[in-house]
Amino acid sequence: MKSKSSLIRKIITVFLICVIAFSGYKIATIKLSESKEKARFVELKKEIDIKDEDSQNSDNLKKEKIKSRYEKIHSQNSDYIGWLKIDDTPIDYPVMYTPEDIEFYLRRDFDKKWSFSGTPFIGKGSDVQSKSFIIYSHNMKNDTMFGTLERYQDIEYKKSHPVINFETENESRKYEVIAAFSADLDKEHFDYYNQVGDWTEEQFKNYIDNISRISYYGNIENLSYNDQIVQLSTCSYFAESGRFVVVAKRIR
Repeated sequence: MKSKSSLIRKIITVFLICVIAFSGYKIATIKLSESKEKARFVELKKEIDIKDEDSQNSDNLKKEKIKSRYEKIHSQNSDYIGWLKIDDTPIDYPVMYTPEDIEFYLRRDFDKKWSFSGTPFIGKGSDVQSKSFIIYSHNMKNDTMFGTLERYQDIEYKKSHPVINFETENESRKYEVIAAFSADLDKEHFDYYNQVGDWTEEQFKNYIDNISRISYYGNIENLSYNDQIVQLSTCSYFAESGRFVVVAKRIR
């Protein structure tokens, strides 16, 4: 009996060691993958960095520089549609657009290889010229991708980070943050993810009414039907199907 108990303990011990070893391997693999992904995004950023002197250039020269940066990175991947950046935050990434397979970059990097972090991408039913479009990305616990987006729950954070920059093929756009909200997709919720494309005035009014009701900042003001809207959407860990969304209107 003692011999049998000893054998069982040994088997359990070996099993636990294997579990710990495998867990350590998986964690190390993820960390290595995240490190490589981060390094690749840094490389891409260097290729499109906007220098300080750009602000002193004429509009025509600015457009030429934007076009040059766009063509350089677009030549590496034709799915690239623009660059998203929020100053003084880690959010500083290329954005992809694959209307034939919307979630292609959910788990792929810029070079189309498997990626734990994925790459920000435009959601279904719209493009960057639509009246309303959504950019999706993962809520990474190491603060990469949209890992810091939920800080917009705090209105003081919003006040200190009010502008979202988005550079497309021939425009350097700016969007002002006007709302932020959470949603549990397993419960009754406003279907913000369907409020995209070139909506009607009635759809626009319905959107504003609903977002004003659930936004951390209260009622949305100074927004008209002619304004373009961008939403940044990511997972939120307050619920299994939690989402966190930041809404911004174009100001330039």
